[in-house]
Amino acid sequence: MKWRLNIAAIVIIIFIFFNEVGLPHGLQYTAIFAPFFFIKFGLKYRAAFIGFLILSLFYAFTHLFNDQMVWFYYGRSYVLHCLVFTQVVAFYHIVNYKNHVLKQAFDIGVYVNLILLIIGVAFLFAGNKDLMFEVSKVSASVGVIPRFRIFTPEPSYYSMLFTIPLFFYLTQSISRDKRVDFLRISIIVLSLIISFSFGTLSVIFISMFIVYFLRAKNILDQNSRFLILLTIGLVSVLFVGAFIITPNNPVFIRLGDIIAGNDNSGNGRIFDPWILTMRMLAKNQDYIFGIGWGQIRIIGDSIIRDFYQYTHDPATKFGLPNILTEITTMFGFFGLTLVLLFQVIMFRVTKVYRSNFRSLIFWFIFIYQFTGSYSSSVMYYCYWVLAFSPRFDKQLKIALSPIITSNKKEVE
Repeated sequence: MKWRLNIAAIVIIIFIFFNEVGLPHGLQYTAIFAPFFFIKFGLKYRAAFIGFLILSLFYAFTHLFNDQMVWFYYGRSYVLHCLVFTQVVAFYHIVNYKNHVLKQAFDIGVYVNLILLIIGVAFLFAGNKDLMFEVSKVSASVGVIPRFRIFTPEPSYYSMLFTIPLFFYLTQSISRDKRVDFLRISIIVLSLIISFSFGTLSVIFISMFIVYFLRAKNILDQNSRFLILLTIGLVSVLFVGAFIITPNNPVFIRLGDIIAGNDNSGNGRIFDPWILTMRMLAKNQDYIFGIGWGQIRIIGDSIIRDFYQYTHDPATKFGLPNILTEITTMFGFFGLTLVLLFQVIMFRVTKVYRSNFRSLIFWFIFIYQFTGSYSSSVMYYCYWVLAFSPRFDKQLKIALSPIITSNKKEVE
């Protein structure tokens, strides 16, 4: 059993750090394992696979009436999403029945990340900027800057990966019977800062505000509240001091660009994708059920090219860097409604509000989906699995905190 658990932890480590190393663009090791996952879990979770098949057949029927459908790309995209679904089912099993393996992977992964960070910085100063950093223009004023991403597709994806263990260790420290793991938390925070993913960092702060500060009287004792307020005060003093000493550093410059609306990454992920979505849906009046799997590559080609005034063939020309716009484009506003309705219902059914950890996960990914990710991202669905798996934090005892009503009775 111990050998099995170690193998599972290794698979998670591969997923975090090396999932695309040495493979063609778009292919991942966990996708290669997907047929094995299906053999292992297909029967156990047959209801989930049947539900996915029924929903797929329903949309295939609605898209049959689209004369401009390119079925080759439709089928290829569908197979890709089937592989993603199988990986997510496997992750669901690990979270709910092998959850200590995930904790083991977090504990190991933090130090693996530190080693890679040191190596990446060394290569950066040695002149090899592209090994573990992405060198790109992030805003109008900052210009080109290296952003840490290790071997993941992009810095924002990297920051999403390490937000989960950050929330894990933060909620562990809120528990009265556990110590604050300052070392691991500090390593993760440092990595997130170097990734320069302001969008992810902003969503992290918003999620923490929703979970902790708006419910402080219910979930924290007086000492914990004092510690948080003291931390906020110290961070504020350091922030102001850094601004006074170095007002022209890239962090403050990019923050100013975000406030002014001149941030390339923010505009490209939040506002532009919705404009492109509406133009794609309007082409054949596919507002209800969308244009179908893989058709963004076909219909979106000229639309995206004209919108950004491309004179060449960029690598990202067929993408919509916002998962809700991608879902809306492929499955219409009916599909978007189903997705959001499912999230709200599962929030109530699984009682997310009873857990600090799952509340942080829920609010983070709920907000983040309006700002980024994509429909074939396994990481996006892994967040929802964690948010809707009460068994995980109950077995690991991750700072469970019942809501306190006005008459001081706990809501069970």
